[in-house]
Amino acid sequence: MLGKSNLRFAETSIAVSISINGLTLSVPATRHIIADHHMQSISFAAGGDTDTADYVAYVAKDPVNQRTCHILECCEGLAQSVISPMGQNFELRFKQYLHSPVKVVLPRKG
Repeated sequence: MLGKSNLRFAETSIAVSISINGLTLSVPATRHIIADHHMQSISFAAGGDTDTADYVAYVAKDPVNQRTCHILECCEGLAQSVISPMGQNFELRFKQYLHSPVKVVLPRKG
């Protein structure tokens, strides 16, 4: 085991918001934000497989925990409703990146 498990929000019902900018996990009743990850900080996502149909997992980098694997239990077949928009937004973000001019900062000669 590389790190310690953090089960602080285990068994908590959460809302998942996914956009081209990132993914936010929050508690609807209190609006407390559990996690807020920019799309470029998410390095891997998987879920909705037949053997783990009710789970979505993703790895994201943040300043506190470095790289962390987040596992969401999505009851009633909702895993596809989470993983599909994640994939679509990864693709949109990548296309946006490809069409953005690359900014290179060169050191000054002096």
